[in-house]
Formats: sequence, C-alpha cells, structure tokens
Amino acid sequence: MLVGLAACHPEQVALDTPTRKLLLVSGDAQRVVQHQRLNALIVVKVVDRDGNTLRGVSVTFLAASGSSWITPGTMPTDSLGMAAWQG
Repeated sequence: MLVGLAACHPEQVALDTPTRKLLLVSGDAQRVVQHQRLNALIVVKVVDRDGNTLRGVSVTFLAASGSSWITPGTMPTDSLGMAAWQG
C-alpha cells in the first residue's frame, strides 16, 4: 500500500514535503484476498513541520507496485488532520 499527499500532478505521490508530514495512525500490515476490501481502515494523519494537524489536505491511497490489489482513492483530511480508506 502506498499512501501519499496529493501532488501537483496525479501521477506524483509525495510521502513527506518540507512543510507536511504523513503519519500512519492505524491499519498497517493487513493481508487481504485479491479483489476484497481491507478488513480495517487505513488511517493517516497529516501534520505541518511543527506537528500541528492540517485540515483539507488531499491524501491519495493506492497499491504499491507488486502488492495486493486495492481500489485507489483520495480523501481530504478532517478537522483532526486524519484521512481514512478501506479500498
């Protein structure tokens, strides 16, 4: 699973930038049968360089090359800086 902050071009994925950082909150290391949804949400949090949460940042969730199948999706962060996806 590859998760990143939406960049200027849809084909670009930036995990961290000088002003933003992506933190994994939950949902790591899941196993799933091909063409099935994940068992639990993958939840990430976006913060600025000082650790303050960022609202309204687009986060794109997609499968890393060679890994299990997942439906890609983009979700904005909520008021707590969190975005979640179950694919």
